Amino acid sequence: MRVGVVGVGNLGRALVGAIAIGGYDVVAFDTDTASTAGLAEQGVAVASTLSEVGTADVICLVVRDDAQVVDVVGQLLPDCQKDSLLVSMSTVHPRTIDEVGAMADAAGIAFVDAPFMGQGVISVERCEAVVPVGDTGELFERVRPIMETFASTVLPVGGRGSGATLKLGHNVVVYVGYQTILEGQELMRLAGVKEGMLEQVTAATGALPVQASMMLDARAPDPSNTEAVERMKIFAAIHDKDVNHAATLARELGGQLPLTELLVGKGELVFGVES
Repeated sequence: MRVGVVGVGNLGRALVGAIAIGGYDVVAFDTDTASTAGLAEQGVAVASTLSEVGTADVICLVVRDDAQVVDVVGQLLPDCQKDSLLVSMSTVHPRTIDEVGAMADAAGIAFVDAPFMGQGVISVERCEAVVPVGDTGELFERVRPIMETFASTVLPVGGRGSGATLKLGHNVVVYVGYQTILEGQELMRLAGVKEGMLEQVTAATGALPVQASMMLDARAPDPSNTEAVERMKIFAAIHDKDVNHAATLARELGGQLPLTELLVGKGELVFGVES
């Protein structure tokens, strides 16, 4: 089976490696040709155009946002095989999944949402990622073996868009959790408690999850370290996208997420790179 991967950033590249090691014939594409450097030496086919990926049996989209998912699917559909399966692994609004799914349906191409959840590259390397799939039948069974090359848990969540919805719920827990930790730190600073004590105690009690601990270690980099600052700004932009999607979805469903609403647009503050 041939698996295509569109979007070969840090995560996408790690996924390409894991899927290839899992025994699949992999073809990868990214608009930034530098990101695919060295993949050919690992036995991965590097596509020079997006249309070349359309020859794959299963095509995983690992792009940054909703607009990119819509754009890539729109470009890919004319080149897909009739039995191809498009898989959105990005964190997007369920509305986008519906939109892209309708495009795929009209073209007679199968489509499913299966967003990546975990600690990025580390989870891929340890095969500890989690993938919620917006299908409980044939499409789930088609993607499951591929996802299991890097994930310990692959879940059949429900109908189309349910995987994307679960990912947003997960990220609400993560990002609101980040902010509570930062406020706890601020209270300790104001009270003059020795730096690092809160982290030590919350790690010991289990209140500080590993993912949050990694964020604390990386946030607020030295301004002179431009590479680290830019990386945190990317994380901040993803934070803002995901938080806004979650808050918007809740309102669309007739509900409200008060704490999440407070974090809308606050990504750079959370990651310590505010202007």
